[in-house]
Formats: sequence, C-alpha cells, structure tokens
Amino acid sequence: MIVIIGPPAVGKYTIGKMLNEKCKYRFLHEHQLLDTATALFDDVCGERITYYFKLRLEVFSDFIKYNTTNQSIITTFVHLFNNDFYNNFITSFLDMFQKKNYDVYVIELEASYEERIKRNTNEDRLKAKPSKQDIEYSTKNINALEEHTRTNSNETDTLFANYHHTKISTELLSQDEIVEKIVSSL
Repeated sequence: MIVIIGPPAVGKYTIGKMLNEKCKYRFLHEHQLLDTATALFDDVCGERITYYFKLRLEVFSDFIKYNTTNQSIITTFVHLFNNDFYNNFITSFLDMFQKKNYDVYVIELEASYEERIKRNTNEDRLKAKPSKQDIEYSTKNINALEEHTRTNSNETDTLFANYHHTKISTELLSQDEIVEKIVSSL
C-alpha cells in the first residue's frame, strides 16, 4: 500500500498515476472521494470533510475486505501535520492496512510554494480534479494552507516511524526519477 502525501500541487496525482502504470497497482486519488463529498455537502459545519473521511475509511476498508488477489493500492492525501484530527486519521488509516499485513509506504513529496503555485494550473491537474478548475479558489486554498498549516514533515516528526517513509523533493528530480526512486524502495 502506497500513500503519497504532500501539499496541494506538489505532484501527488502525477506521481501516483505514473506509479500505477509502472506497478499495476490500483489507484484512487483523493479527489475521486473529495469531489464526491463536495458534490453532496456544503462545508458550513464541516459536513464535507467529515463525510470525506468517513467515505475514505469505508472505501478502503472494503478494498481490504474484498481484495482476494492481494493487489496493492496507491492513494494520495494532503496531510496537515499540525492537526490532531488529521494525525489520528492517517495513523488509523495506515494501521488498517498494516494490520492486514500490507507493507505500508508513505511517500512524502515536497516543493516550494512558488513551484506549487505554478503547477496549480497544470492541464493534467485541472482535467483530473474538477474542483481545481476554479484557479482563484484553488490558489486561495494553497495560500491558506501555507499560512495556517504544515503539510510536510520536519526532522522532529515521528508520525510515520512505524511505516516505510520516504521524503522526496519534486523540484530536484524528474518525474521518472521520482517514480524509479519509489519503485526501488518497495
């Protein structure tokens, strides 16, 4: 099981899609579920994000339950390191796989704010994620997360100590090199 984390527009979807093609794992990126929650709920009282987390747990729980071929899966997730709710969620999510004897790989991608703002308008990103097509809104979201949360780990974080954890800058390597680095670590 591979979960690719990192801030918005860092390349999670692109790298996940490329890994999917190379490894032939299942691939479910976070916007496939988040956009479903967005279509159903306004976020007045947090209904959308609550439903998104419930949906995510239910879908992946069923994947584990009915995955008789032991095929692995790749998913993506924007994780907020300074948020206890997110920390508890990601730990229980990863433990759910580990308890069923999946090898759990956390691939953490990072890139500068300036690079992510440039990538925010990438054609593949916009095509795969309808909610990102409002560039003004998605840019505001990147800015808000940048100002109020931490979407990459630091040297003191131990959240992923029980899993295979690799941190990769998406500015220093090509997409192919990133995929090869991940595949070699599996």
